[in-house]
Amino acid sequence: MSLKDFDLPVFSSATLPAMADKSYDSEQVQAWSRVIDDLDGYIFVTPEYNHGVPGGFKNAVDSLGSEWNGTVLGLVGYGSVGGVRAVEQWRLIMANFSQTVVRAAVDLSIFTDFADGAVIDSDPKVTALNGVLDEVIAAGA
Repeated sequence: MSLKDFDLPVFSSATLPAMADKSYDSEQVQAWSRVIDDLDGYIFVTPEYNHGVPGGFKNAVDSLGSEWNGTVLGLVGYGSVGGVRAVEQWRLIMANFSQTVVRAAVDLSIFTDFADGAVIDSDPKVTALNGVLDEVIAAGA
């Protein structure tokens, strides 16, 4: 599943998502809500843009409210310095939802960890991803 499959509008509702009781003005947001609400944990694969989280991704998170509460999050970042600043910002943002954000994370450099638009399979990155997955599973149990 990809975020682009939902074609979410820019948030403009008069009702704040935290107060919407999972009832949203937009059918796209309603569909997004159903998918997110059915899950107990997530892995965000996030690019870093201009030292931060991407606007469209942030809009998607901000479009929902209680669906995020009390769930578990793992983070994989990518960018010129491995997406580490976006990962750190997601940690702060998602704390607002009382999410457990696991400590382990994966950082991928667009200069050394990608070839022909795909991630290069490497033992250190696979080990790091397995660590994220293990922590997400353990925290969600």
